[in-house]
Amino acid sequence: MKNGERNPDIYLIGTGVAGGLQFTVEAQRVLDKVGRAYALHLPVPLRSHLRSLRVKTVDLNDRFTEPRPLGEAYLDVARFLLERAAVEYPIVVLTPGSPLFLNSISRLLVLQARRAGLEVRTLPGISPLDALISYVGVDVAGFGLARFRNRLGERSGRLHQEQPDLAHERNYEIVAVDLETGDETPLTGHDFSQSLAS
Repeated sequence: MKNGERNPDIYLIGTGVAGGLQFTVEAQRVLDKVGRAYALHLPVPLRSHLRSLRVKTVDLNDRFTEPRPLGEAYLDVARFLLERAAVEYPIVVLTPGSPLFLNSISRLLVLQARRAGLEVRTLPGISPLDALISYVGVDVAGFGLARFRNRLGERSGRLHQEQPDLAHERNYEIVAVDLETGDETPLTGHDFSQSLAS
């Protein structure tokens, strides 16, 4: 942050993947300055790191314990954070990956905050797509991560809903495709998730 620059009402910070330690120096400076953060599903390494920085965290996981539709839980989290932003200034919200990449709660929070006239500043972390591109080791300008191929051989841009067990068991592969030759290099979801964990 530059001297004299006004803080936003809400900082939305991505913590990356693989343990949540893939966030920026700018994000760490914000955490150091504010000293507290709201979070969902904090990985143990990140929780320990934040403790070492003397950042107090408020875990929002309990808002997902009662059985109800996910949409209701998302609205509850967004409402709670907007209420906190009206009392505290600024608030920090930590979210896995990059905040606005495949993250319904973050998108909802940003929309609701704008409607309420609150300023949100997003500080991205490493997204799952960034991690995948690095793992594959290809230049996405000359290669493409073209499609998923499930265990049954069907190809699509996503896993089919009629096979939810495949997504949970990670029995799929990601196929990197050379755009010039059409050659495919399959990477299994299990192998990819193991590489992120290590």
